[in-house]
Amino acid sequence: MAHSVIQYRGKYSEMKDARLALIVYAVLGELTYHETLLPANVKGLLDVWAHTIDACGPGCIDLQFDRFLTDSNDRAAFVRLLGSAKARLLARGDPVELSHLRSRVSIQSIDFPDALPSQTIQAAFDDVLSLFDTDGCGTT
Repeated sequence: MAHSVIQYRGKYSEMKDARLALIVYAVLGELTYHETLLPANVKGLLDVWAHTIDACGPGCIDLQFDRFLTDSNDRAAFVRLLGSAKARLLARGDPVELSHLRSRVSIQSIDFPDALPSQTIQAAFDDVLSLFDTDGCGTT
């Protein structure tokens, strides 16, 4: 399984591509509920994400946080969206059934299992959230 390095403002996290794909699928699925409330930069980020998984090879996924999340409003909106996606998935029980994500978004290039333990999903989202919360660049 390939790994990609995600970064934001000098902070890094290495994640399995399938877990990054899970986060991309889940966040893009949240657009149904939040799109009208998102800043333009966050919408731009998600537009890029809709093509990132298909365009990037194994180990080369770039989520482009630094390019799009340029101020505290963008970061706060993205962190809320990420938290909403995480909560919606974890509310599905344990293990978390994932096949519903494919019906909500069109990206199909990386397969992940039909279900994952909630602890695995929690850890994947927490890895991404950790990039935003400790060096003064959090949601405030």
